[in-house]
Amino acid sequence: MKNYTLLFLICGAFAIAPLAAQKSLPASIQPYSVNWSYAVKQMLDAAGYHVPGPKAAFDLLPNKSAGSEGARLDSTVSYFGFDSSGADPMPLFRNVYTYPEPGVQVIVEYFYEQDAWVPLSLTSLIYDELGRLVDAVSQRYDSESGLFIPDYRVVLSPRESSLELVDSFEVLAWSVEMGDYVRQLAVWNTYDAAERLTESTSSIEIFELPLVFRDRYSYDAQDHVIWVESYTVDDDKLFPAGKQEFRYENGFLMTETTFVSDAMEVYTPQERIEYTYTLFSKEKTAQYFSWDMDKNSWRLVQDDYYGFDGDNRISSLEVTHIHKDDGRETKQTTYDYVRDNFIAAEYNHALDIETQEWTTTDKKYFFYNSVVSTEPDVPAVADALFLYPNPTAGMVKVKLAGKVTLQIYTVSGQLIRKLSLPHGEKTIDLSGLPAGMYQIRAKSDEDYFSGKLLVL
Repeated sequence: MKNYTLLFLICGAFAIAPLAAQKSLPASIQPYSVNWSYAVKQMLDAAGYHVPGPKAAFDLLPNKSAGSEGARLDSTVSYFGFDSSGADPMPLFRNVYTYPEPGVQVIVEYFYEQDAWVPLSLTSLIYDELGRLVDAVSQRYDSESGLFIPDYRVVLSPRESSLELVDSFEVLAWSVEMGDYVRQLAVWNTYDAAERLTESTSSIEIFELPLVFRDRYSYDAQDHVIWVESYTVDDDKLFPAGKQEFRYENGFLMTETTFVSDAMEVYTPQERIEYTYTLFSKEKTAQYFSWDMDKNSWRLVQDDYYGFDGDNRISSLEVTHIHKDDGRETKQTTYDYVRDNFIAAEYNHALDIETQEWTTTDKKYFFYNSVVSTEPDVPAVADALFLYPNPTAGMVKVKLAGKVTLQIYTVSGQLIRKLSLPHGEKTIDLSGLPAGMYQIRAKSDEDYFSGKLLVL
């Protein structure tokens, strides 16, 4: 049997996630989700579940890309290692989205390594006639065989004709020994006559004996979730594990508080989130608190602040982490849009605490089938670039047909020169460059190219 790394026990952890929608992971299994594979997190995210922790590099953007009809995501390209000029030095990830038939989306993720895009994974998402995700399969790339091999699968059973509710879902891992998928997690939901989620039973099956949990939901008169009580199940007996309390004002969720239990129904506060909202009813701030046992009080650990543009679209998210010694770490993500809610680019920045200056750490560009986005400097696919003479004392010929755009980078990834070359044989003068190795990338009328050049 394969060595499963999808889930493992986190003692004393009891994570929380907003329950504004009923399609949320049961509270009991949220602590385990931190250690699920990127593929599983991404597939559940595509199904509409909030999954704590980092996900795969490709982002399906369920909120930001749901703009008007007539455009679909075709690819993304990410870059890292920016200097003060903000140039696009080196690619990091590339993801290609295809739609081979109605109701099917395929995402192939690549990593840029040694001047080429190396496949990492292939994920297939299958939707029913109502547009609900019902099956998701991930495959990882095996470099030795040059093939994609099975990895994980998520199977969902939507509730009748509901677009949101799910009766059950399963997470399965591929077993090489058995030649089949083996279930690692299953969740079964129960609803009342008003189609409100009343109970979730979860089974984690990676250990010798399954771990079974039960979560029970309580509502107010406005159908808002106000309590989630969580239990571990042993021989059909329920033992308290924790609970979550949700408080609202004017229909808006204002606070979430998580408590853990010692299994004797003695509850201790653990985490708390407080929200504020804009005048146009979008989340403006979220403050995360952790219970300080020594001081018997709440301690602020994270502060999130959303910015919006004139069309009430998210333009920025600033996240500050506050450490116990009052040290702070602040990061910011900003967004550009093509049109409506179709995102064109996502930029991540880090704040230097001493200088109070922002440094761009990475960028991601988004491309759609019928919407033009900002074209990045680095090609999406690169063939070998023929440069001669190589090494050179300065003059270099580029053997490419048509009009050519050329970018020259240092080995550290800094863009130092960008040239546009006319039709015909291309000769460039690099005699002004310091001696050393350079990365050359080119785009012709037909394709993308990449190569290295040694300047003497």
